[in-house]
Amino acid sequence: MGDEERIEREEEAPPEDTPWQPANVVDESEGNDPQISKEEEEDEEVFSLHALRNVKLRFHVELGRTTISVRELLGLQPGSVIELNRSTGEALDLYLNENLFGKCEVLLIEESFSVRITSIVDPDE
Repeated sequence: MGDEERIEREEEAPPEDTPWQPANVVDESEGNDPQISKEEEEDEEVFSLHALRNVKLRFHVELGRTTISVRELLGLQPGSVIELNRSTGEALDLYLNENLFGKCEVLLIEESFSVRITSIVDPDE
């Protein structure tokens, strides 16, 4: 390689202090990528949901709540009864990963407790 070719190649390279920028940047924040059709978007949503199918989520049921003083806490022993804020037959709160998901009722199936979902909360409320 001659000195003239080496000089030309050095001139083509961007200065070292120029920040790197990717080519063809498209703002996808509003979902208006001109290269993705509606059908492809729907396929991506289905794929995204399919990829989440094996993710473990934690459900728990809240029977009720109460507030007690430290004095009452220190007095608890086996056999103590703690009154909760729910009535018999009242729907219980069903939580999904610490967020209220719905209401449910308790069932006894064979020897195990189960719940029947009676309503699902609107996530926008």
